[in-house]
Parts: sequence; C-alpha cells; structure tokens
Amino acid sequence: MLIAALVVGCGDKKEGAATEEKGATQVAAKVNGTELTVHQVNFALQNIPNLDKEQSKAASLQVVRRLVNEEVLLQKAVADKLDRDPKVVQALDASRRQILAEAYMSRKLGTQAEPTDAEVTDYFNQHPELFAKRKIYRLQEIAIKAPAEKHDAIRAQLGVSKNLKDLPTG
Repeated sequence: MLIAALVVGCGDKKEGAATEEKGATQVAAKVNGTELTVHQVNFALQNIPNLDKEQSKAASLQVVRRLVNEEVLLQKAVADKLDRDPKVVQALDASRRQILAEAYMSRKLGTQAEPTDAEVTDYFNQHPELFAKRKIYRLQEIAIKAPAEKHDAIRAQLGVSKNLKDLPTG
C-alpha cells in the first residue's frame, strides 16, 4: 500500500533539477506538489560516515527514496492533524529547542582541536595519581556457610590470611 501511495504521490523525480532553474534551490523530487531539494539530499548525505565517491550515487538514490517516504508520511500526518496534537507539538518544540541550543553552542565554542601527542604526554605526567601511581584495589568476596560454633575460627583464619589462596580449603 505504501508503494502505491509513493507511486501516486510522487511527481517525476529529478524533474526540476535539469529543466527548472530556481537559483539556489534545485528540485530532487516532488511529492504531491511539495519539492524535495538537492540541499536536503546533500544534508542527509553529510550525516553518512565514510562515504566515498563510488558509493555516493547509490547513497543519493537511497536518501531521495527515504525523503520521499518521509514526505508521504508527513503529509498523511498533517492530513490527520497530528501536527496539532499536544504531545506532538511538545515533542516538536523540545526538538527545536535542543537543535537550536546545540547549534548556538557549536557556533560559540567552535570545534575542539585534537590534542597533540606532547599535550597528551604532558597531561599523563602532570597527573601520575591517575596513571603511573594509581592505586588498584581488588575486591574479593566470599560466602561461607558454616555452623555458628566455627564462625570465630573462620574469622581468625581470615584475619591472618593475606589473600584467598592462603585460606585452607575443606
């Protein structure tokens, strides 16, 4: 049914990219009159890690298909007035706030540079308590089921033993 909706709902893909020149926007696909732009496709492609030129054409087609599917679902959601549902409005507003806050922080802070090898070595040397001279604790727990009259003898043996291997078995 979704495929039928896509076939009915989609205009000619890449119709506007070659024929229409609209300045900054180039149409990658049309869905019921709504244009999906090359900029949207490029933005989605930027989020795919380790994409080389050989894979980019196939990835572009997949991204266009995904955007068309999303647009069809979006149009159906708006037709069902889900964009007016209080929970949806709250979720959209929360996402918008988070995206804007992250964009502001990344613009103000910029991208953090990777530390050099010298800086890493310097940090290790300045904090020996975290690295070279750190204390390592080993916690071992044992559970002994014994009659009450042997508890004192067991405690005494535990006090003299330095590790679990020193404890007598049996």
